[in-house]
Amino acid sequence: LDFCADCADYPCADTGLPPRLEQKWRASNDHIRAAGRDAFLRALAETPRYL
Repeated sequence: LDFCADCADYPCADTGLPPRLEQKWRASNDHIRAAGRDAFLRALAETPRYL
């Protein structure tokens, strides 16, 4: 699997991530599931890494 969104068990009950990072992780994987991997990667490429 390349992304958690590809897993049949997504979303995991316990990610082990801190709450703020888990929120970002979940939003990214929800976007992958809704829009598809290609759309997610295009949006990621157009988003500044550091703000």
